[in-house]
Amino acid sequence: MEKLTVMKNEEGVNVDLQVNDSAGSGKDCSSFTTYKLQVWEPGLDPDTSANLTVDSTMAWTTDTTGDGYYTIANGDFDTGRVYMGRVYLAKSGTVEIPKVFMLAIGWGTWYCTVPELKSELDITGDEEDDILEAVCEEVRYYIDNYCDRTFVATTATRYFDGSSSPLFLNDDLVSVTSLSLDEDSDATYEASLTEDTDYRLYPLNTTPKTYIRTMSSGSYSGFAAGVDAGVKIVGSWGYASAAPKPVRRAAKIMAARMYKRKDTAFATIKGGAEMGAVEVHHGLDPDAKLLLSHYRKMPSRVT
Repeated sequence: MEKLTVMKNEEGVNVDLQVNDSAGSGKDCSSFTTYKLQVWEPGLDPDTSANLTVDSTMAWTTDTTGDGYYTIANGDFDTGRVYMGRVYLAKSGTVEIPKVFMLAIGWGTWYCTVPELKSELDITGDEEDDILEAVCEEVRYYIDNYCDRTFVATTATRYFDGSSSPLFLNDDLVSVTSLSLDEDSDATYEASLTEDTDYRLYPLNTTPKTYIRTMSSGSYSGFAAGVDAGVKIVGSWGYASAAPKPVRRAAKIMAARMYKRKDTAFATIKGGAEMGAVEVHHGLDPDAKLLLSHYRKMPSRVT
């Protein structure tokens, strides 16, 4: 059974789908008026709509050959596990379901997916999927370590020591759900501040946000200055709501190279008399480094 692998909360990522006929050739789907991706948990009946985790319209790349994709929407896969999936086709009261497949949703968030990597490497089978999954996961942590930040947005509650304005953040911030202060050091966050009235996130017009300033229109001149853990922020933490395209491209380059690393083993020089010696690069790929250079974390600056 075919298996596709993506990560939970990968909003905006396309899952490639191929619809084949009984002979294994691309199916002409141009006459169908309904075409959906349906996903459900193993053991449940997919013909009962309440059992469907996803029941949404897919899109065609080329409908006459059955090449399509589904763009993951916010909230589609909040839980990492193995699901069952199918393409649901209908026209004039006729329903066709070409094939059922497995859809593995990983627990984390990668910067490139297994289908994307297989496309880069021209791999068509699923025999290497476990290796490719491991490579995609390793590349995420490699990039995070190199850039000293994560490009995965995570909702969390975090605490900071009180400060005068501005309040500098150790962690990248995308957006704030709530900000409250413990002004009398009793571990109760009794003062709730309102964004764009009491405070504003900086820098303006871009992410990530790295510091916060009080506003003259508000009632606060600082953020519980002098109080340990005096600031409580509930928000979305990370560089942005989704990894930037250059980061995703760097991830594909690095993942493809790490997979191919098995062909060069630990050699530093390869070649022969005809082609001469070729140096095999180690460490971060030069093209990936160029793509990531803009995203390395630097000390906060007030602007």
